Amino acid sequence: MNVEKPQDYEDSTKNEGLFSTAEQAVGQEDQDAVTIDDLYKPLVGFQAYDPKESILTIRAVIVGCILGSVVNIGNIYLGLKSGIGFESVMFATIFGFMIIRALGRTKVPLLRSELGPHENNIVQAVATGCVTHSFVYVSAIPAMLLCYSLVSGFFGLSYAVALRKMFLVHLGESLGLIFPTGTAAAVAIRGLHSNRGITKSSSPSHLVPILAFAFSILWPVATSYAPGVLYELNFFWYIFKWGGRSIVHAVNWGWLTIMTSPAYIGTGTLMSPRIVASFLFGTLLAWGIIGPVTLQLGYTTGKPYSEFYPELVTYGALIPSEFSSQPSPRYWILWPAVLMMLATSVTSIALEWKALRTMACYNISRLGLLLNPTTRSGQGTEKISSKKALAHTLLPDNDPIAVQYQTRKWEWLSLFICIFVTSVVSFKFLFQLPIGLNILNMLIGIFLSLVSIQTYGTSSVTSTATVATVSQLTTGSIMHSQNFSTNQSMLANLAVAGAMGAASQGAATLMSDLKTGYLLRTPARTQFYAQALGTLVGVLLSPGLFIVFVEAYPCVLDATALTCSFSTPAVAL
Repeated sequence: MNVEKPQDYEDSTKNEGLFSTAEQAVGQEDQDAVTIDDLYKPLVGFQAYDPKESILTIRAVIVGCILGSVVNIGNIYLGLKSGIGFESVMFATIFGFMIIRALGRTKVPLLRSELGPHENNIVQAVATGCVTHSFVYVSAIPAMLLCYSLVSGFFGLSYAVALRKMFLVHLGESLGLIFPTGTAAAVAIRGLHSNRGITKSSSPSHLVPILAFAFSILWPVATSYAPGVLYELNFFWYIFKWGGRSIVHAVNWGWLTIMTSPAYIGTGTLMSPRIVASFLFGTLLAWGIIGPVTLQLGYTTGKPYSEFYPELVTYGALIPSEFSSQPSPRYWILWPAVLMMLATSVTSIALEWKALRTMACYNISRLGLLLNPTTRSGQGTEKISSKKALAHTLLPDNDPIAVQYQTRKWEWLSLFICIFVTSVVSFKFLFQLPIGLNILNMLIGIFLSLVSIQTYGTSSVTSTATVATVSQLTTGSIMHSQNFSTNQSMLANLAVAGAMGAASQGAATLMSDLKTGYLLRTPARTQFYAQALGTLVGVLLSPGLFIVFVEAYPCVLDATALTCSFSTPAVAL
């Protein structure tokens, strides 16, 4: 995954643009009323949490689980199709507000209470927890095992909450971690629950998400009756059908094929033009130049797949028995693509050396304070901006969340120990992964999660591929040196890479969710429970969703299938 280097988020002009966009997203149209906040402190002009307010409610959990499950389904679909997925943050924020506000108008006792901003935040937290580990089911192996799902889902959560103070309270400003998605969600919640947001709840702009959602449901149903006309458009195919058989090569390579999928259209609207341009360039290079050249030189071959049109050939087959004798262009292209991703992953880690140094100095200074209690009486309150300050200054606890509302150490530590033991035992017996190697991978996963959280906090781009790739290299090289069988090495390699990648993804997105609560002063302890409930639902639901997909499309698990609606690029990588 390409990690874009973020621009300077401390520029006040860009801060204003971020908040203006978030306000517009919830129907706030008066530009003069936009408040410019410090991105590293709680939002101003916002009501504090009332201890009498119940925010972890039944309706918040149910609505959050439903919204998270919807995004989970979409992520598995998109992941199997294109290897990408999206978060539930803004979706759960806006739709959770709309649904619970509608439920609040009913006379049902548990549903009719007023919706507050902190409960809205809890809906988002539950949905985020439900989505975090769907990554596992679009890459690596489809484990379909409860223990594997449990480790993948809860491992990132167990240590992410322990890193909250470091990334949000103490080092957030020095590292430039604004967490754009989490910050935008906080501003959206503030706008939705302000007086202006309530009085304008009937604005036409509120109908746009509903109309887009309805269209995205109806369009695939309508196009299923004419897939070659409305859904997947290949202009060269029409020429081929009308007698232009010489155009068959363009048909086989899939040139000028357009999919009118709302999922892909929505994906394109959310992506940066630079990222989309990179995708386009890679596609043109792979299927417009490299693939045809390897075919012409005899390095690769195609496979006929149609009885009615013998000229039609697929160049995307991945048949293990023919990898060495008759590889497809897709298999040939796979290797330079993987090496490019590996080089990018290693480089991205190297480029974060300053951030890693800052985090190391921070933890060394904290450890020194614990070992030398006499330094705690110092009165220094100097802002953390250098290695010297980190090493010699006592860091003040400026956490806006009161101590009684913060997550207890025993809570996250007990969860971490349980997941750690579960991982060691289950991976040993299910995937024959040596205990020492499993522990090493978990330590590497935690370390690389620091990089993932840092990159996500600055650019909203996770380095999940980096964590998975490094984990694969570590596991593969060690198991190869110890003469494990090929099948055993492959199974263990893919299992641990998927679990550590999902943990890294979960840690980054959950930290962004904690950033939303930090800005809104939502109790961190309640957020932790909400994320855990959502993760539990996701752990139980995701394997079932994957089974539904593979039952409907058996080619997903069929290595010999010549054609399939799902290309599963993440699995290939």
